[in-house]
Amino acid sequence: MTNHITLSDFPAICSCMKLTSKQGRPYWFRTCDLNTSIWDAGAHAVSFPADYAITAANGTLRTRYALLGMSYCTVDSWLLDGVNSEGLVGGLLLLEEGTSIPAAEAGSSGVMGMELVTALLATCRNVTEVCQAAKDIRITDIPAETGFLPATMHYFFLDAAGNTVVLEAADPAQPGRLTCYREDSIGVISALSKRFFKTCAMGLSGSVSSSVMAGSSA
Repeated sequence: MTNHITLSDFPAICSCMKLTSKQGRPYWFRTCDLNTSIWDAGAHAVSFPADYAITAANGTLRTRYALLGMSYCTVDSWLLDGVNSEGLVGGLLLLEEGTSIPAAEAGSSGVMGMELVTALLATCRNVTEVCQAAKDIRITDIPAETGFLPATMHYFFLDAAGNTVVLEAADPAQPGRLTCYREDSIGVISALSKRFFKTCAMGLSGSVSSSVMAGSSA
């Protein structure tokens, strides 16, 4: 008997990319393909003015720039994606290999995984500043009703000049430490995990559409 894996067997298969218009203007595009409803979880639009104190998991976050985004749930600071007044856009996607730590060590700044987009949009005006800020950040665990969960996600940013960067804390030897993929960035990331491709390679992906597979290889 053949086993069939459907897209609903994976918690998220979102994708994000940079698109450039004929006029040369950069645009940030994403899908939010989840097997649950963000609206049922309380997703809503959020805006913060400049010089505003945001209550975050690891303390107060002071905004340098105004920002607008979409919260994942009822918590305003848990932005799925957003844009700030300088034209910096960013968002998070699932990365099953993502790591985090309970608390940041001395000398580094702890940012809870669901609040990194918020923190960087609030304080950075371009990709260069995002990479600089990421050096001192450690991703911390996500609070949940059952305790704390690892921050299994990665992040994609695009600035007004068209520069892109992917941030990942996926090294199990250095949990919570972000790596900036800027020179290697091709302007596309996906939430498709190693588990997804391993499953497909084992011949258990009969109901995964060819269009999804084509998009994941772009």
